[in-house]
Amino acid sequence: MKRLYVKIIFIELANQISVFIIDQIIRALGHGAFGTTFQVVENTTGKECAWKRITITSDEDRRLAQLELKMLQRVRGDNLVQFLGSFEDKHEFFILLDYCDQGDLRKFLVDLKENKQTLSEDEVWNLLTQMIEAIQSLHEMDIIHRDLKPENVFLTGRNHVKIGDFGLARIAQQTQQYYTKICGTTVYFSPELMQDEDDDSSSGSDEDSNMANKKQK
Repeated sequence: MKRLYVKIIFIELANQISVFIIDQIIRALGHGAFGTTFQVVENTTGKECAWKRITITSDEDRRLAQLELKMLQRVRGDNLVQFLGSFEDKHEFFILLDYCDQGDLRKFLVDLKENKQTLSEDEVWNLLTQMIEAIQSLHEMDIIHRDLKPENVFLTGRNHVKIGDFGLARIAQQTQQYYTKICGTTVYFSPELMQDEDDDSSSGSDEDSNMANKKQK
């Protein structure tokens, strides 16, 4: 297989540049409005990583990719997917992330149902506690995720939770009391939020609402 040379700037190593050689793409993990993510192996370390490839076709695509990168560079926490590095050229934007080997929470729950298995109360509380701790960590960093759903809650090892996918996340300004734009994945909206969306539908041009609609396709 053709080797892919990706230059990575590590945030932990100030002013240093390392080169990752990705010579094995194992499989596609998922495809969304903002890019395709692959499970890859880095040649020099043998480490499995998640490699998100975003196709850039406009200045707006690049702006959104850079905005997601800004969020990832800010994120730090045991229950949050960690940023490893990034690289961009004229037509594509690459982000290297933690690989979560147990998939996402939606797949986990579907597998349980198909196998006629259930979680104990302790297991449920363990998952919920980790998710709450992850959200608390984000809020302490002034980050609002804005698209929390089972597909964005990932699992590693023995049900270790990591929240990821910060494509719609925003940094809250200290002077800002509320975020009034509606975004996210519609099927996970609360009834109250759906009512607000119907009331505001005449505005029509909200950028974040457009992005949310793209997510659903």
